[in-house]
Amino acid sequence: NTSGNCITLGGNNIVLNCNGNSITGPGSSSGSSSGINTAGYTNWSNLTISNCIVNDFGYGGIALYKPNNAKIENNTAAGNRIGISLHIASNAKVYGNTATDNDLHGFYFYSPSSITFSSNTASSNGSSGANVSYSNNGSFAGNSFTGNGNIVPAYAGLYISGGSGNIFNGNI
Repeated sequence: NTSGNCITLGGNNIVLNCNGNSITGPGSSSGSSSGINTAGYTNWSNLTISNCIVNDFGYGGIALYKPNNAKIENNTAAGNRIGISLHIASNAKVYGNTATDNDLHGFYFYSPSSITFSSNTASSNGSSGANVSYSNNGSFAGNSFTGNGNIVPAYAGLYISGGSGNIFNGNI
Protein backbone atom coordinates (compact mmCIF):
# COMPACT_ATOMS: atom_id res chain seq x y z
CA ASN A 1 0.00 0.00 0.00
CA THR A 2 1.46 3.37 -1.01
CA SER A 3 0.45 7.03 -1.19
CA GLY A 4 2.48 7.91 -4.31
CA ASN A 5 3.98 6.06 -7.27
CA CYS A 6 4.90 2.57 -6.19
CA ILE A 7 7.26 1.06 -8.78
CA THR A 8 9.13 3.25 -11.25
CA LEU A 9 11.00 1.56 -14.08
CA GLY A 10 14.01 3.53 -15.31
CA GLY A 11 16.12 1.46 -17.65
CA ASN A 12 16.18 -0.94 -20.57
CA ASN A 13 15.61 -4.70 -20.58
CA ILE A 14 13.60 -4.80 -17.35
CA VAL A 15 11.28 -7.70 -16.50
CA LEU A 16 8.79 -7.17 -13.68
CA ASN A 17 6.84 -10.34 -12.86
CA CYS A 18 4.63 -9.81 -9.82
CA ASN A 19 3.69 -13.50 -9.69
CA GLY A 20 0.08 -12.59 -8.89
CA ASN A 21 0.92 -10.20 -6.04
CA SER A 22 -1.03 -6.98 -5.54
CA ILE A 23 0.11 -3.36 -5.61
CA THR A 24 -2.47 -1.18 -3.87
CA GLY A 25 -2.64 2.61 -3.86
CA PRO A 26 -4.46 5.22 -1.78
CA GLY A 27 -7.58 5.42 -3.99
CA SER A 28 -8.50 6.53 -7.50
CA SER A 29 -9.26 10.11 -6.44
CA SER A 30 -5.83 10.61 -4.87
CA GLY A 31 -4.06 12.69 -7.51
CA SER A 32 -1.51 11.49 -10.04
CA SER A 33 -0.05 8.36 -8.47
CA SER A 34 0.58 5.18 -10.48
CA GLY A 35 1.19 1.63 -9.40
CA ILE A 36 3.83 0.97 -12.08
CA ASN A 37 5.25 3.73 -14.26
CA THR A 38 8.34 4.76 -16.21
CA ALA A 39 10.85 7.36 -15.09
CA GLY A 40 10.53 10.60 -17.06
CA TYR A 41 9.86 10.77 -20.77
CA THR A 42 12.80 8.68 -21.94
CA ASN A 43 12.49 6.03 -24.63
CA TRP A 44 12.94 2.93 -22.45
CA SER A 45 13.19 -0.32 -24.42
CA ASN A 46 12.23 -3.94 -23.80
CA LEU A 47 10.13 -3.55 -20.66
CA THR A 48 7.99 -6.51 -19.60
CA ILE A 49 5.30 -6.23 -16.95
CA SER A 50 3.42 -9.40 -16.15
CA ASN A 51 1.15 -11.07 -13.62
CA CYS A 52 0.55 -7.92 -11.53
CA ILE A 53 -2.66 -6.91 -9.77
CA VAL A 54 -2.70 -3.11 -9.55
CA ASN A 55 -5.51 -1.36 -7.67
CA ASP A 56 -6.64 2.05 -6.45
CA PHE A 57 -4.21 4.55 -7.98
CA GLY A 58 -5.05 8.17 -8.79
CA TYR A 59 -3.73 8.14 -12.34
CA GLY A 60 -3.08 4.67 -13.62
CA GLY A 61 -2.51 1.16 -12.47
CA ILE A 62 0.19 0.81 -15.13
CA ALA A 63 1.27 4.04 -16.89
CA LEU A 64 4.18 3.96 -19.35
CA TYR A 65 5.60 6.87 -21.36
CA LYS A 66 7.47 6.30 -24.62
CA PRO A 67 8.15 2.59 -24.19
CA ASN A 68 9.71 0.72 -27.12
CA ASN A 69 9.04 -3.02 -27.51
CA ALA A 70 7.14 -3.24 -24.21
CA LYS A 71 5.14 -6.33 -23.23
CA ILE A 72 2.22 -5.84 -20.87
CA GLU A 73 0.81 -9.30 -20.21
CA ASN A 74 -1.62 -11.04 -17.87
CA ASN A 75 -2.13 -8.11 -15.48
CA THR A 76 -5.26 -6.95 -13.68
CA ALA A 77 -5.95 -3.24 -13.13
CA ALA A 78 -9.02 -2.32 -11.08
CA GLY A 79 -10.30 0.71 -9.20
CA ASN A 80 -7.75 3.13 -10.72
CA ARG A 81 -8.53 6.32 -12.60
CA ILE A 82 -7.21 4.57 -15.75
CA GLY A 83 -6.35 0.88 -15.72
CA ILE A 84 -3.42 0.56 -18.17
CA SER A 85 -2.06 3.43 -20.28
CA LEU A 86 0.70 3.73 -22.86
CA HIS A 87 1.74 7.11 -24.26
CA ILE A 88 3.72 7.33 -27.50
CA ALA A 89 4.53 3.61 -27.46
CA SER A 90 6.12 1.77 -30.36
CA ASN A 91 5.93 -1.96 -31.05
CA ALA A 92 4.16 -2.67 -27.75
CA LYS A 93 2.35 -5.94 -27.12
CA VAL A 94 -0.57 -5.75 -24.70
CA TYR A 95 -2.34 -9.06 -24.21
CA GLY A 96 -4.23 -11.15 -21.69
CA ASN A 97 -4.91 -8.22 -19.34
CA THR A 98 -8.08 -7.39 -17.43
CA ALA A 99 -9.18 -3.82 -16.64
CA THR A 100 -12.32 -3.45 -14.57
CA ASP A 101 -14.09 -0.82 -12.46
CA ASN A 102 -11.66 1.98 -13.36
CA ASP A 103 -13.06 5.52 -13.13
CA LEU A 104 -12.36 6.44 -16.78
CA HIS A 105 -10.77 4.02 -19.23
CA GLY A 106 -9.83 0.39 -18.82
CA PHE A 107 -7.05 0.89 -21.38
CA TYR A 108 -5.79 4.20 -22.79
CA PHE A 109 -3.32 4.43 -25.67
CA TYR A 110 -2.14 7.82 -26.89
CA SER A 111 -0.24 7.97 -30.18
CA PRO A 112 1.00 4.37 -30.34
CA SER A 113 2.64 2.94 -33.44
CA SER A 114 2.56 -0.74 -34.35
CA ILE A 115 0.83 -1.78 -31.13
CA THR A 116 -0.63 -5.27 -30.75
CA PHE A 117 -3.64 -5.27 -28.44
CA SER A 118 -5.16 -8.73 -28.15
CA SER A 119 -7.12 -11.04 -25.84
CA ASN A 120 -7.77 -8.33 -23.24
CA THR A 121 -10.94 -7.84 -21.20
CA ALA A 122 -12.39 -4.47 -20.18
CA SER A 123 -15.56 -4.33 -18.11
CA SER A 124 -17.48 -1.85 -15.97
CA ASN A 125 -15.13 1.07 -16.63
CA GLY A 126 -16.65 4.54 -16.28
CA SER A 127 -15.86 5.74 -19.79
CA SER A 128 -14.39 3.41 -22.42
CA GLY A 129 -13.17 -0.13 -22.27
CA ALA A 130 -10.29 1.08 -24.44
CA ASN A 131 -9.62 4.60 -25.71
CA VAL A 132 -7.17 4.66 -28.62
CA SER A 133 -6.04 8.07 -29.90
CA TYR A 134 -3.88 8.60 -33.00
CA SER A 135 -2.79 4.98 -33.40
CA ASN A 136 -0.91 4.01 -36.54
CA ASN A 137 -0.45 0.48 -37.92
CA GLY A 138 -1.88 -1.25 -34.86
CA SER A 139 -3.59 -4.60 -34.50
CA PHE A 140 -6.63 -4.91 -32.22
CA ALA A 141 -7.97 -8.47 -32.08
CA GLY A 142 -9.98 -10.74 -29.83
CA ASN A 143 -10.67 -8.22 -27.07
CA SER A 144 -13.84 -8.16 -24.98
CA PHE A 145 -15.59 -4.93 -23.91
CA THR A 146 -18.67 -5.24 -21.69
CA GLY A 147 -20.60 -2.88 -19.45
CA ASN A 148 -18.34 0.13 -19.98
CA GLY A 149 -19.49 3.74 -20.28
CA ASN A 150 -21.71 4.08 -17.23
CA ILE A 151 -20.32 7.61 -16.71
CA VAL A 152 -19.57 8.60 -20.34
CA PRO A 153 -21.83 6.38 -22.52
CA ALA A 154 -20.59 7.86 -25.81
CA TYR A 155 -17.16 6.24 -25.30
CA ALA A 156 -18.32 2.76 -24.20
CA GLY A 157 -16.51 -0.22 -25.68
CA LEU A 158 -13.59 0.48 -28.00
CA TYR A 159 -13.30 4.21 -28.75
CA ILE A 160 -11.01 5.24 -31.63
CA SER A 161 -9.96 8.74 -32.68
CA GLY A 162 -7.43 9.63 -35.36
CA GLY A 163 -4.67 7.45 -36.74
CA SER A 164 -4.40 5.18 -39.78
CA GLY A 165 -3.48 1.70 -40.95
CA ASN A 166 -5.02 -0.10 -37.99
CA ILE A 167 -6.57 -3.56 -38.20
CA PHE A 168 -9.59 -4.56 -36.04
CA ASN A 169 -10.69 -8.17 -35.90
CA GLY A 170 -12.93 -10.18 -33.58
CA ASN A 171 -13.44 -7.61 -30.83
CA ILE A 172 -16.71 -7.90 -28.93
